[in-house]
Amino acid sequence: VFPALTSLTLQNNRYLEEANLGDRPITTLSCRSIGYGYCAASEVVFKGSKVETIDFSGASSYIGYGYETSLESVDVTGCPALNTINTRRVSNSSWYRNETSLSKIYVTAAQKDILTVTKNDHTEIVVK
Repeated sequence: VFPALTSLTLQNNRYLEEANLGDRPITTLSCRSIGYGYCAASEVVFKGSKVETIDFSGASSYIGYGYETSLESVDVTGCPALNTINTRRVSNSSWYRNETSLSKIYVTAAQKDILTVTKNDHTEIVVK
């Protein structure tokens, strides 16, 4: 439909559980949570054969208030071309400093050696 589209931004997707881009030519995917955004899903799965960069970061008051307590994992095993991912999710509130509950990023063995990852300190990379 949009053959020149290589970048896609989806902001504040509270109920996002899967983004499946298939073979579309999108190389950059941004699913950031800003302002009052947060993620209510327990796992978010990204798929796309051409996706090279995913930004699933967050800087939100609602993360700081403790709304993001069910998010456990992000799975990027369906993105073989991925080389960069940002899952660092923090509070932008000066009063509330809760962190995301995101504890795992699932990757393939091949991705683990080449992936540049920005994440919270308690989030671990797990080969699936």
